[in-house]
Parts: sequence; structure tokens; C-alpha cells
Amino acid sequence: MLYLHARGHISQLIHSHCTSAALLAQQIGLADDVQTALRYTFERFDGGGLPGGVSGEAIPIEMRVAQLADMVEVHDREYGAGGAVSMARSRRGGQFDPAVVDAFVADPDALLAVPANGDVWAMALHQAPDRNARLDEAALDALLTALGDFVDLKCPFTLGHSRAAAQLAADAAATVGLGAEEVTLTRRAAHIHDIGRIGVSNQIWSKPGALTLAEFERVRLHPYLTERILHRIPGLRRVASVAANHHEYLNGRGYPRGLTARQLTMPDRLVAAAVAYQSAVEPRPYREPLSTHGAARRLHTRVRDGELDQVAVDAVLHAAGHRGRRTALRPAGLTAREVEVLRLVAQGASNKEIAAKLVISEKTARNHVERTYAKIGVSNRIGASMYALERGLVGGLES
Repeated sequence: MLYLHARGHISQLIHSHCTSAALLAQQIGLADDVQTALRYTFERFDGGGLPGGVSGEAIPIEMRVAQLADMVEVHDREYGAGGAVSMARSRRGGQFDPAVVDAFVADPDALLAVPANGDVWAMALHQAPDRNARLDEAALDALLTALGDFVDLKCPFTLGHSRAAAQLAADAAATVGLGAEEVTLTRRAAHIHDIGRIGVSNQIWSKPGALTLAEFERVRLHPYLTERILHRIPGLRRVASVAANHHEYLNGRGYPRGLTARQLTMPDRLVAAAVAYQSAVEPRPYREPLSTHGAARRLHTRVRDGELDQVAVDAVLHAAGHRGRRTALRPAGLTAREVEVLRLVAQGASNKEIAAKLVISEKTARNHVERTYAKIGVSNRIGASMYALERGLVGGLES
């Protein structure tokens, strides 16, 4: 009876796991056959698996191959090719399809061969049948949103965290006058900033008391893991960089790399502030959620401590519904257009180039530059560039 009860409970967990995997596949736009195959992840060829006890060829062939590949990789890594072959033979006809096992053991060395550079991931991508497929902007947004949502499901208290942080960050980015591309960059980075959390045990995230030094070091690793996961995707490298910096502080005491103000762009600062605010108003195992006013006070304290950027914090608080500091949303009272002009000046654009970029006359561009210089208290391009750099309005320096 105890065995039956335990098996029933495990079956429910596995059913939930498979359903969730299929739902994620659907959300990120994978084909119907992939979604279907994922529902059979824990079935066995002999019918002894879970959750449905499906057997034989009723299990999609793609999953029968994936099941063997999953276990072969583990045994090859731990015991070598011989260990992988022994494992496959011992489970032939039980856990695994005999035909799939026979195909593997016929030439295991060829199937287990690693490329000379050791980059198995690159080899897999090269062999992928859809390797040349490209996502449009809407599909990419849907993918990143889904990834953020499912990472947040890792712990019940983070449900909806990334989606909310992304909305705050995007609204704040528009408020401080970032261009459309950088607003999009900021929003996308916030959606997936916590993807590295999957590399840290739930026992740590869910601990109700103080973390040990070793546990906190694991926590400090998660932004680094975020960048490692995302950086291998060429089209997401800028997003990866911003996402990985959400725990970096202006004073250089953040993690994982200890970057300083000169190395943190405005998107970096906005995502950090948005994540800080959203985390503060959510419950955690070791504390109750703060009120919105309590969260605002905490962020202002962190500004005074040199961790968060004042402009970014004010913009995030404005996006969250706090109306007390509207005049401080842009540096030195600059208008959105003047922020655009300042960024272009810092990037080396001439008045003529600024006019062309913003579709205004050269005289109007010159007037904008002069007013911007007056507001920020500088007299030349170098001064303007340093002002913009120090406030994260242009790209940060490489570490």
C-alpha cells in the first residue's frame, strides 16, 4: 500500500513535469511533435514508466532516442564509453527500445566522439535541421517572456517576478528618454535576468534563515550563470550583458564582477533598480513583502549607499506609481529630446549628423546642444561625453 501511494504521488509529479515541459515548448514556439514527445519523457519501452505506462512504439521515436542519449551522456562522462555501452545493453528492452540500443552499441565511439575543440554545443547547433531559422521580433519577445516566466516558477514566491520587473524597467527606460532599441534591450534583459537561478538549488532559495557563506556564494553565482547561458546565442549577447549586471552596484561592491559606475550603462542601472523594487514588494522565505512605500524607501537608501542610480530609481518608482520625484526622472532636468541629443554628442555626432538622426534642422540641433550643455554645466563635447558616461547614458567601458 505504501508503495502504491508513493508511486501515485510520483506519477502526479511526473505528469506535472511533463505537462509543464510541453507547455514551455508551446510557449517558445516549438513544433507540435516536440510538444507531444515531451509528454513521454519518463515512460519506458516495457510499459513500466510513468505517468501513463505507455510502451513500445506508442512512445514517439524522438523520445525513445532522447531517453537513451540522456543516460548515455551521463554514463560516458562518469565511466567512459564502455560504461555507457554496458548500461545500454543492460536496459535493452526494458527502459530502452532495443532498436535504438542496437544502433548505439554498433558504433559507440563514433556517436560519442567529441569535436577537436571540445565544443559539443556548437556541433549540435551545426547539425540542427532548423539552424538557419530566424525569429522575428515578436517571436523573440514571446520566447524571452516564456523563459522568464518558467524560471520564476522554480519558486512559488517568484511567480511573475521577471514579467513585472520587465514592465517596470521598460516604462522607466522610456521615461528617462532612451531610444526604442534600448527600451527593448532593457525590457528583454529584465525578462531573463534570473535565468541563472536554475543553477542554484531550491534549498538555498527557499531557506527561511540566514545563508551560510558557501550558500551565499552560490547565490552570487546566478547572474554569472545567466550570462553564460545567454552569451552563446550571438543575437542575445547585449541582452545577456545587461541581464547579468542586475546585481552590480555603482560603488563596485556588487556581483558577480564588481563593476563600477563607469562600466554600467543606463539599461544596466534601470534593470538593477527594477529588479530591486520588484523583489522588495514580493515575499521571501526569510521576510514578508515590503509595502510599496517601504520598497521606495529601501531603494532611496541604496542610492545613498552608492549602490543604485538616482535617475534609474526615480524612473522605476515613477513607473511603479510613485509620483513624488517627477522632476528628477532625467538628469539635470533634461527633456527626452535633450537626452537623445546628449547621447548623440557623446557618441561623436556633429550637429549635422544629430539633425539627420533626429529629423530636425541643423539650427535646431545646434540649439538643443547649447541648451543641453547649459543644463549639465559643461562647455564642450568631452565634458558632455563624461557627463553622459558617468550617468549611464552611453555604453559602459569594458571590464
